Amino acid sequence: MAQSTFNALSNDTDILSSSIISWALARVGSSLSVESGINQIKAGYNNPEWVIRRFFCRWDTSALTSLATITAVDLKIYVSAVVSTGGGALQIVSSTATDGVLQTSDWDNLGSTVFATIDISSLSVGAYNTFSLDANGIAQINKTGNTKLAFRISQDISNTDPNPNESNATIRVSGSASPQQLVITYTVPVVSSGASFIENFV
Repeated sequence: MAQSTFNALSNDTDILSSSIISWALARVGSSLSVESGINQIKAGYNNPEWVIRRFFCRWDTSALTSLATITAVDLKIYVSAVVSTGGGALQIVSSTATDGVLQTSDWDNLGSTVFATIDISSLSVGAYNTFSLDANGIAQINKTGNTKLAFRISQDISNTDPNPNESNATIRVSGSASPQQLVITYTVPVVSSGASFIENFV
């Protein structure tokens, strides 16, 4: 059994959508902007506007090679601050965002199927928090290229309007100083010395 840790590529960032009209407009993408270095995931109502931030990450996992059989994946994210007045959870979903510099057109290039979740109230601030991906999440790992995943607040996924309670869930994560990590456990086939057959390296 082998295990490798992959640090996120340096241009991870979030896309901001805001609207003073309605939650629905904010959720479909209104007044979009790409905000590199802000490093926030958010869903909330701060009078007079609704605000959503979705955070996109990429890792170069090509070192695994196509021969690897992945058995477990932990995604570790360093949380530097949390502001929450409405509960909810931080959740991991798929991403088909641009494989390079993020564009505002990537706003909806992510999924709604949750691969791992941690309640916001259970997040540790000033530390790495570990999300263990389920089988669907493990299937997202690209063994020959870049793996792409995204972070969303549960209210964003469930389409829960935070108004009129002015609830707010904001999570700030670390950038390059403490990058998002994928810890991947896997096996690879190796040729036994002097043998004509292939066996699994365990």
